[in-house]
Amino acid sequence: MNNELLSIDGNHRAARHVLHNFLLVLLGGICVMLARMPPVHFEGVSLLGGLPVIVIYFWVLQKQTEARPVSIFLIGIFQDLLSGGTIGVWALLYLSLYVLVLSQQGGFLQFINRSALFSWLGFILVVILFVIFSWLVGWVVAGAVSAKALFFQACISALLYPVTLLWRVRSHVI
Repeated sequence: MNNELLSIDGNHRAARHVLHNFLLVLLGGICVMLARMPPVHFEGVSLLGGLPVIVIYFWVLQKQTEARPVSIFLIGIFQDLLSGGTIGVWALLYLSLYVLVLSQQGGFLQFINRSALFSWLGFILVVILFVIFSWLVGWVVAGAVSAKALFFQACISALLYPVTLLWRVRSHVI
């Protein structure tokens, strides 16, 4: 009887992993499409360009055991295809974000995740590192990347991140 219960629990856990990763790819894909829409561009800068970064950061921070690199990779490839850029650049950037968040789970992000304000400050720190790495990768691949545009997108991302904190608070209340 115990073996059957373990089997059901294992199947339930596997189904939950698949569902969480499917939802991550779906939500990430929707954010990529929103960021690529022409109405949200201002002087060549996507006003919602940081949405996929917010989704990846928040999802990995909240469900680090559930998020898989292949899901992050698919979001990046989807953005590469929609943007018409070099295939693999966004996948590399998003996977680096994934590794950065996972590598800090026992470090500063564990402390930062305790309150909404510290979570926001942690996101800002990670976004700054992500923007610097994005600029370096863009400079190597394309030869020129607007630091002003990346800075503007990072600022908008930092301003939008508290919405995810409200979602987290709401989910804890319910």
